[in-house]
Amino acid sequence: MPNLPISQLPSASALTGPELFPIVQGGVTKQTTFTSLYSSLTSSFVSSSTLNYLSAFHTASLTTAVINTPYSTSFSTTDFGSGVAIGGPIKNQIQITNAGVYDIQFSAQVDKTTGTTVTGYIWLAKNGNDLPNTNTQVTLAGGASDAQVAAWNFYVSASAGDYYELRYGADQTNFRIHYNTAQTVGPAVPSLILTVGRIA
Repeated sequence: MPNLPISQLPSASALTGPELFPIVQGGVTKQTTFTSLYSSLTSSFVSSSTLNYLSAFHTASLTTAVINTPYSTSFSTTDFGSGVAIGGPIKNQIQITNAGVYDIQFSAQVDKTTGTTVTGYIWLAKNGNDLPNTNTQVTLAGGASDAQVAAWNFYVSASAGDYYELRYGADQTNFRIHYNTAQTVGPAVPSLILTVGRIA
């Protein structure tokens, strides 16, 4: 075959693995296969820097003993994780091992212990400091059994060693993030469910 510019070469079909590629190692031109190249790239980049994740939940209720006071949520159980862990004095820190952009998602089963209308707040903190414009309010106006699910997510840019917290507070002491083991159908309801995944 005559020498042709790349633009004039015929298009390749789908790669299956044994195709050869030229590479240069230490100034010497060598050959490798698509399978070997893909395996090296996967092991060097995907496993070490992309697959960072966490799934956790909490099996206790969280209350607001003092009104208008911030509290930090806890996560008692970790399902699985890699590069992200739960730590801190009360298992309240979402600890990041590798720098990147992360999606922090949670759901909280909120209710109230009396019929008084209450507004609760849930927000995000980073390295012990509240993050601006991350707060959301949930108002429970029904009877004592009124319950809602607060569920949202945050995209955050983290450096290695950063940690995040979910914080909450309320304008009444009857606000609760409730662990429910007395449900009428299905398994127990965790007070909090958390998932964290690196997206970039």
